[in-house]
Amino acid sequence: MSKQYKNYQEVPNKYKFDLEFLLEGKTKEERLKELLNFLDQQIKEKDSKYESKESYLKSLKLNDKITIKANKLFNYISNNISVNVVDDKMNSFYEKVQYDFYLKEQELGPEEPRFFKNSSKIEKWIKTEEFISYKKFLQGELDKKKHQLPKAIQEFRQKEKRADISAVNVFSILTNSEINFEDAISSNGKKIKVTNANRVVLSKNKDKKIRKTAAISYRKGFLKHKQSLSNLLYQHFKKITVWSNLEKHKSTINALLYEDRVSEKMLLELYSSVQRNIKTLIKFRNNWNKFYKKKFGEKPTKFDYNVELVTIKNFYTLEETKEEVLNAFKPFGEKYLEIVNKAFKENWVDFMPIKNKRTGAYCIGDTYGINKKLVLMNFDKTFRSVETLAHEMGHAMHSYFSDKVQDQINSQYPIFLAEIASIFNELMLHDYILEKSTNDKFKFYIYEKMINGFIGTVLRQVEWSNFEYDMYKLIEKGKPISTYEKISKVYYENSQKYALKKKKYNSNETFMSVIVPHFYYNFYVYKYAIGQLCAMIFFEKYKKEGPKALQFYINNFLSAGNKKWPLEILKDAGIDLFEPKTYDLGFNTLNDYVNKWIKLGKKIFKLK
Repeated sequence: MSKQYKNYQEVPNKYKFDLEFLLEGKTKEERLKELLNFLDQQIKEKDSKYESKESYLKSLKLNDKITIKANKLFNYISNNISVNVVDDKMNSFYEKVQYDFYLKEQELGPEEPRFFKNSSKIEKWIKTEEFISYKKFLQGELDKKKHQLPKAIQEFRQKEKRADISAVNVFSILTNSEINFEDAISSNGKKIKVTNANRVVLSKNKDKKIRKTAAISYRKGFLKHKQSLSNLLYQHFKKITVWSNLEKHKSTINALLYEDRVSEKMLLELYSSVQRNIKTLIKFRNNWNKFYKKKFGEKPTKFDYNVELVTIKNFYTLEETKEEVLNAFKPFGEKYLEIVNKAFKENWVDFMPIKNKRTGAYCIGDTYGINKKLVLMNFDKTFRSVETLAHEMGHAMHSYFSDKVQDQINSQYPIFLAEIASIFNELMLHDYILEKSTNDKFKFYIYEKMINGFIGTVLRQVEWSNFEYDMYKLIEKGKPISTYEKISKVYYENSQKYALKKKKYNSNETFMSVIVPHFYYNFYVYKYAIGQLCAMIFFEKYKKEGPKALQFYINNFLSAGNKKWPLEILKDAGIDLFEPKTYDLGFNTLNDYVNKWIKLGKKIFKLK
């Protein structure tokens, strides 16, 4: 593990953010006041801006300025809170900012009624050269007219926002604070505390009894709350279904896909492509079972699938980590490497774990106008940290090129495209590591990580998405599915389409149906699968065509931002998600990984 510093001030400057650049020499209070003044100007002109083409264009440019200033202030606040989640002063300031913005929103009122009242003017204005940058955005807004709610409902919805019950907040409190797990028990009778944080680590423990009792404890903890979680999930889905109907969408799924202009047809093609290619993953699982039996002398149980089959050197200094990432990125060319080096030298990355720092890793969003694309991680000296740095720098470089090439309104790439660049960079890292390594065990380990990553990102996310899809369809039909027994049955029936081994229904085994945090947000987990598959397709093009494919990728994907709808951007970059064979390309790459992994495994475990 990396050194655990007592507080943020103790961390050397070279390892942490310098966030003051976001305030540009002023205090956060001064920046807030400045931003609120701009909002006052926006409120003052909320009706008059539609009087002429010139005044409306001026209002759009004012909104650009507000967005840039808001990006800087909110990133200053959120990143400060991330490095110290219990910072009372910063959290209190954030609450004040949120309340001030809420008051301004009430003064401004809903924009849609004003916008659509003047839609005939806007339709003419966007055909002129002055509006070329805003055309895609404004046409997208105009297209929403058929889903416009009456003004009174919009006003109510806006005022009611502060009182809205957040399903994900209730879920988070319940699952992180109010669920108690029984202790796991080791083979020699020692008790080990089970938590959400250590569950995965315990699932890899060398002691089989610890793995088993930890898994059972985890399941039992959630099952005690299964009816509360089931009803919460049902109410969340039902609310989305009701609003989708009020907005006159053909279905809830259509409403949830509308933001990205994705069709249900594409979604169903994704589901079927994973189902028809499941044989590759079954082959992987069958051979994993053989390797496990050869190593441990017994067949694996359901509690054993996180056990590592080989032991490798897994220690990296921070400088070695940065060096590995830079070496992996060399094929991108000098410009790309120059920006990554700049990120390391100019404190874009906050590396070290400290008490009260947010766990995990991220790269900030809403970056237009911010020169540094800030990355937070918790460096632990393992290969996973090397992967994490490569992954988050993928997001950072996507933002860098999008912001550099696009104007503000078209710069922020959507979540639909967000994971492609980060996963692509992981593939570049793995490729570099595999090329230089002469250690069969280490290569076996890397291939297995890549395959398991695919299982988690494609197979599992598509299975979960299909479950959500089925739930929405049943709720639309008025089916009574608010209980755990009903929801778990839906989950089970769907899971069999993606199972590597068929199982009989057991309600205790389907507790995942109500504990996946993603389910309590809106419908989006399928986008992770799209990200993985597209990244693999881009990577295969690079392996076939060399560095010229990377320049094409930078120019046509990383630099595209949000200038077109996601499927159009991908098509311009050579990936057509309406073509069924496209998905198979990603599975072809996976099949190659599995075959190489099997070959190495047979050599390591001395199997024919």
